Parts: sequence; C-alpha cells; structure tokens
Amino acid sequence: MTTVKTPRALAALASALALLGAAVALIPSETHAARRGLAATFTVNSTVDADDAQLGDHNCAAAGGACTLRAAIREADALGGPVNIMLPAGTYTLSLAGANEDAGATGDLDVNATITITGDGSGTTFIDGGGLDRVFDVALNGDLTVSGVTIRNGSADQGGGVRNAGLLTLSKVTISGNTATSQDGGVWNRSTGVLTISDSIVSANTAGSYYGGVGNDNGGTLALIRSLVTGNTAPLAGGGLGIAGNATFTNATIVQNTVTSGGVFATGDGGGVLVSGGGSLTLLNDTITNNVAPGGRGAGVSVEPGSTVKTKNTIFSNNSLNRNCAGTITSQGYNLDSGRTCGFDQAGDLSSTDPQLGSLGNNFGPTPTEAPNAGSPVIDAGTNFGCPTTDGRGAPRPVDGKGTGVKVCDIGAVEYGATSRVRLPILARNAS
Repeated sequence: MTTVKTPRALAALASALALLGAAVALIPSETHAARRGLAATFTVNSTVDADDAQLGDHNCAAAGGACTLRAAIREADALGGPVNIMLPAGTYTLSLAGANEDAGATGDLDVNATITITGDGSGTTFIDGGGLDRVFDVALNGDLTVSGVTIRNGSADQGGGVRNAGLLTLSKVTISGNTATSQDGGVWNRSTGVLTISDSIVSANTAGSYYGGVGNDNGGTLALIRSLVTGNTAPLAGGGLGIAGNATFTNATIVQNTVTSGGVFATGDGGGVLVSGGGSLTLLNDTITNNVAPGGRGAGVSVEPGSTVKTKNTIFSNNSLNRNCAGTITSQGYNLDSGRTCGFDQAGDLSSTDPQLGSLGNNFGPTPTEAPNAGSPVIDAGTNFGCPTTDGRGAPRPVDGKGTGVKVCDIGAVEYGATSRVRLPILARNAS
C-alpha cells in the first residue's frame, strides 16, 4: 500500500528538517580532533620548560605561543585526552621547581589523562629531570605511552625516574641515571600500577636502599619484554629489580646489576632480582648473568618465603660466586644454572654448565644482548612448548641452530642463528 503525504504532513516534515538543520548549525566547527572524540596531536617546538598559558582551550601554547612538553601534557590533562604528543630530537630539561605538586605546573610531569608521547629516538630525544624531581608521575586515572626517548636525571625519595599508579607503557625507551634516596631508582610501579616495558633499557639507576632499577609494589603488575636491565645499584637488596607484585619477564637480559653493601635481606640480596612480599615472577627465555650481591646468597635471583618464581628456558649464570639463586625457584624445565644453587631437576635442566655467551653488545636488535657463541650448550636445548615466537632482538625463533633439520628453541634471550632486521647501538649513542 502506498502512503500519500498530505500537505500538512509535508509541512511538518519540512519544519522538522529545518529544526534539525538549526541544531546542527549550533554545533561549532570541528577544527580540532579532540572535539570529535578523536586523539588530538600536539607537536612540541620548544625545549624550554614552561606551563600552558590557558588550560582547556585545545591548544598547546605557553606564554609567547611556543608548544612546550609541559604545556602539551597540562593541556592534555585538562582535556582528559586522548592526546598524541610528538617530541622532536632535543633535550627537554625540567626547570620549574616545586616537587610534591600533582597538577603538573611545577616539578615532575603529572599525567592524569590518556597521553601518547612519541620521540625521535632514545639516542636523540632526552627528557631530563635536572635533579629537580622525578620526570613522570602517572596518576591512578592516567594512561601514558612513551616511545623513542631517554628518561634521565630524575631525583625523588622513591621512583627517581618515574612513578606509576595507572597504566604505563614504555617502548624503545632508555631509563638511565635516575636516583631515589629511598627505593626504586629508575621506576616505581605502585600497587595499582600496570607497567609494560618492551624493547627498552633500564641502566645506571641508583636507589638509597632497595631496588636500583625497577620496583614493583604488592598488587602492581609488570611485564618486561625484550628489554635490558643493567648497571643499576642498591645498597641493601634488588640491585636490578624488586618484585612484590605480579611480574613476567620474557626475552629479558638482566646483567651486571649490583647490591653494594653486602647487607643480608631475608634469604638473599638479589643482585639481579629480589622477589619478596608475596610477589610472583614468571621467567621465560631470559638471561640473568654477572649480577653481584656480596653479602647475600642469591646474586642472580633471590626469593623470600611466601613469594614464588617459575622459570622455563632461562639462563642463570656467573652471578657472583655462582650464587645464581636463593630461595625456592620452581623449574618448568630447560633452564641452565652455571652453578648448583637453583635446584633445577626437571626435563632439560642443566646445572654446573657454562652457557658460553658472548659479552654484552649490539647483536642486531633494539637493545644490547648476550648472544650464545658457536658450540654453546644452550643452542637448541630449550623447549618449543610456550617458547616466544621472537627472541630478545625481535628475531624469529625457533631456528635450527645445530643444523639437524629440526627447529628447536634455545635457552636464554637470544636465539643462535636467528636474524633481526635492525641494529641500534643505543648505549653508544646515549653516551655521546
């Protein structure tokens, strides 16, 4: 049946369309992506540390009109995000004094929104705390993603470089030279924090008591992926990392971290990693070597009673005096202990075995690694069950390292014979 519209109906329809048009006309022109519910983009064009001149106006502009890093973050916080911040090569040093202020106008850069910061590269883009305060403070409602920068020279009582209570993702980032007078020299992941560190370096950070590189509080969640933790120091325990929450390390390299005083903390010092306070750590294809804890029993990984560590396809080697482990560590098979302190007794486990690794260096990947030498016992000695599809350099695994015609995952972070696409000598570039 065909419906015929009367003149009255047509007039009503015309009136409705006119009202709709008027309503649309009242909506301001959508010249800014944030007003459409999409991510806005601010491009920083000044290395000066200056606040945003007018919060909430959808513009990144300090007095004089320049877009500074602080102004971009403050405007993003005011808008609630999401905001993308493009950070060109340069050194961005914090200089507005005023620690313990959580609005971001002074001291550290406070994140209270969804923000993504993209730098030019960790060897060319530096965010420097200037010893003034920590560099970033991510609040409970904050969601910060950072890539391609170095975070350095932060200083605070706890969490010298970064403090996180929200969501924090660090990718291709170097966290170096930060100091905490108490704990967590590089990064402090608080009890509500969810922290992911991938393809990154945590190096040369210092704590006054515990956890030189990264501290993960009870309740916090940490994922360490294809990353290097090296050269961090703490006097009492956890030279590299302290885990009291839940953590997973995959294809990580944890080397040359140090507990300096020799003071004993519970079952051991944990030159590389201390797991305490009911913490839970899962290790998969990691390399933990050459860490130092002169006074404790576990220079590589120490586990306090009530905490748990599960490990598979992982190397524990040449930590001071071959004290590679302390406490109870549950083997899921195919681990290597250069000494006999880890108690490995499952299928594929190797004890009193030298892994024959090369020194820490650039092996064609985003971070330095320790690669197996030819003839190493770790080659094709792991299990393919649960093995990551890439190694610590991003190279595909497993490969046929022994030439037997069968592809088998290696033990440790680096797959012998695999090839990655890039070589980034990050440590050398950052030193220059």
